[in-house]
Amino acid sequence: VTITSEILKNTPEKSSADLAVGHVISLRDLMKCVLVSNSQECAVAIATTLAGNLNDFVAQMNRRAVELGATNTTFTNVTGYYSAGTRQLTTVRDIAKIIKYALSLDYIEDYSNSRMITFSVGKSNRTMFTKNLIDEYITPFLLTDNPDFGPLASAIGRVACFYAVGVIAVF
Repeated sequence: VTITSEILKNTPEKSSADLAVGHVISLRDLMKCVLVSNSQECAVAIATTLAGNLNDFVAQMNRRAVELGATNTTFTNVTGYYSAGTRQLTTVRDIAKIIKYALSLDYIEDYSNSRMITFSVGKSNRTMFTKNLIDEYITPFLLTDNPDFGPLASAIGRVACFYAVGVIAVF
């Protein structure tokens, strides 16, 4: 995937992936950056690559959320960025359903529990560190039939990957 000015223009805040116009990065490495550092520009790059534009990808995110039983969730963008103009809504229960599905995908759990990843941009390798540890905070609540959503809400608050779950659900 080649990073374009359009991708960067649609990124509210730059993240630690530090991508620039013309950089080339694989879809797999984009996903690693979303999971490990919540890279907004990588989420936008995935969305525009897979759906052609952000609005179509958001529509796919919303359809997938409903398929997963997350019927009280409305995504309005792919970054999770909140502003007065966006009415992105969800519940802890819905996020738990989406995360539970995402964790059923082996590579998601592997990357989301990594403290460090290496990814390639063009011919150079970069290293990224994180505190995104889903196993430590989220998984224990999802392994029971009736999780207590109070502590789960607190645990989700410690894991800074809210918007990544929507991207994961579609990816």
